[in-house]
Amino acid sequence: MIMKVLTTPNEPLEKFRDLCCQAFDNKPELRKLRLHWPFQRIWSDILGIMHMNEHDFITQLCERTSIKAAESLEPELEALKPLQQDFAASHHVLPLSINKENKTCTFAVANPVDYILADQLRFIYGFEPIMLIAAPAVIEEVVQICYSRLVAGTSSTLGQLVLAAEGAKNHNENPIIALGNQLATDCVNMGVSDLHLQPFPGGGVARARIDGMLLRLTLMPSDVYLQLCRYIKAKSKMDTANERRPQDGRLNLKSQNATFDLRVSSLPAVGGERIVIRFLEQSRQFSLANQGFSVAMTQALRRLGNNSSGLVLITGPTGSGKTSTLYSMLSELNDIEKNIITVEDPVEYKLTGISQVNVQEKAGLSFASALRSILRQDPDIILIGEIRDEETAHIACQAAMTGHLVLSTLHTNDAFSVIPRLMDLGVKPTVLAGSLIGAIAQRLCRQLCRVCRVPVSEPLLVEEQAFKSVTRIAPGYRAVGCDACNHTGYSGRIPIAEIVEVDAELRKAIQESKVKDWKVDDHKLNSLNALSSSAVRHIISGGTSVKEAVRVLGNQFWDAIAKEFKTEPIHISVYQENIDKAVKKVPGVVILGFNQAFETELVEEYKNSWFDIHQTNSIADCRKKLEEKHNIVHVVVNLSASMTDEEICGFIQEARVELAWSRLPALLLLPADRPDLENRLREEGAISPCLNKPVEVKEVIKYSSEAATLAGIA
Repeated sequence: MIMKVLTTPNEPLEKFRDLCCQAFDNKPELRKLRLHWPFQRIWSDILGIMHMNEHDFITQLCERTSIKAAESLEPELEALKPLQQDFAASHHVLPLSINKENKTCTFAVANPVDYILADQLRFIYGFEPIMLIAAPAVIEEVVQICYSRLVAGTSSTLGQLVLAAEGAKNHNENPIIALGNQLATDCVNMGVSDLHLQPFPGGGVARARIDGMLLRLTLMPSDVYLQLCRYIKAKSKMDTANERRPQDGRLNLKSQNATFDLRVSSLPAVGGERIVIRFLEQSRQFSLANQGFSVAMTQALRRLGNNSSGLVLITGPTGSGKTSTLYSMLSELNDIEKNIITVEDPVEYKLTGISQVNVQEKAGLSFASALRSILRQDPDIILIGEIRDEETAHIACQAAMTGHLVLSTLHTNDAFSVIPRLMDLGVKPTVLAGSLIGAIAQRLCRQLCRVCRVPVSEPLLVEEQAFKSVTRIAPGYRAVGCDACNHTGYSGRIPIAEIVEVDAELRKAIQESKVKDWKVDDHKLNSLNALSSSAVRHIISGGTSVKEAVRVLGNQFWDAIAKEFKTEPIHISVYQENIDKAVKKVPGVVILGFNQAFETELVEEYKNSWFDIHQTNSIADCRKKLEEKHNIVHVVVNLSASMTDEEICGFIQEARVELAWSRLPALLLLPADRPDLENRLREEGAISPCLNKPVEVKEVIKYSSEAATLAGIA
């Protein structure tokens, strides 16, 4: 009987088509449907001809056939076992439950008038089949999920598939595999550097790091998240049964004529396991010319690389582009006449013509031991992935002094700090002076989208006005947002860097251990020797925005550019958006006073220094402001000369009772010619600093600036 069904596959489809013609007023277009097409394609064509969605189509079928729709696809384990997965998928049937008392078995089917299928199910199960209508795409996805669990021996709930995606493109593919492949494809298309899978309340979340920023891709139920994690771990040759210890794995991905090496890391966390995948495009071409450096910086990097010997160090945090810069320098130095060897942990990109060594600590192959062996391999150029310890630092410097060009990375905040850092690692000043030839500090800033960026125009944004007041030059462009940049206003990243080339003067200072006395600030004002200088030039030329430069460099950006342009430094917050992306914070100050003429001058100076000012004339109003405004960092109490000492002491005591809960620093401005007032306030428990009027406005601002710095928003 089964063979008879398989040899006459068109009969059920003809019945289904005839039913649809009757149900929809004998539409002639339905007669043209080709019965050799996949059944799901026929459903899709019918929906297109009728301009209906699946829900409405199923409702019409239910009305014409008196057959109910499958409201929930929750198959029982016992119902699945008698039917093979291939048969269930090809016939678009899903066993749901068995009722032995009534001798019935319930199925979800895509063709409710397939009587041949009904006879076959009756033969296989020995019970009367009850048919419920469901869409073929949904049936196929649930079939593959449920049978995959059945094969894996999972006896947990076989619940309904609740994938956020509309469905896999290839419905012969397991939906979990399809979801993993779709995530990988989206990451490649979007230029993602890292994919994060982490537990989330009720399930898991997939986030992608694009241009250094994390973007949420999708949420998924816990059942799907667990299966996706296991699938990725299995493909990466990890132990899928072990979720209690960290694991590392690798796998390859080919997409759009590009090959990617995926570095996979799993980590047990509260709420479940999390996985991070690093995307490394192996077909990527490295060149200093396309890294985004300025012409002068590219020339400086090439000057350092053209030395026959010496130590060149690149510093910066993780993800600042150090590896890309090193590989770009190596690519330009790569020549048939040179022997280049690298030692890395791990090797991220494979470079043709270069010998690359992968550190394996467990096998006893560390940076130091690998370096000792490399020196016996007659190298011309050596790349060390990172100088981590004293032994590696010593060997690197000795290699640089014995005729080798050594490139490496070190973790410091700026380029000049590599000198004291290497001394801390035990490198002697004379050795360091003879080996170090240059240091580069690097960060990556998001680049303004070339499609949607617009020239800066009045009125200027707060940070743009601040930049203009310090540099006397307005920024070139500002971010907008469009489809091309995913409405972020930024697309791609550019490096901002500082380069210190060790000249005779600096070498002498290192050798004589007088680096601390050396005029670092004067040296760093050179256009190549300050991160802030590099950022300013990108801002002026429209490469990036002020907001992005402050995000990357922090608030010290303002002091650095003020020093460079010899203007007064300003106190301005990092303009970071809060969780709801709606509010930007600046440091606030409450002036509790009595509207004297002095306050007018004080308020004006505060505004010029980019503070948010709130004036109150009562303690109750001051408390209300503190409760409402969460950006307030300082309280300035301007005491009136018309108040007696007793009134002032009582006023301060009341203020302490009402405002002490905030734990904010306060400044007391005392009336003139009251020499004993401060001592009396101290005797009664006042601990806030006091200034006797008349006072310099800038002196008051200084206290507020310190408070803002402590609060972390200035």
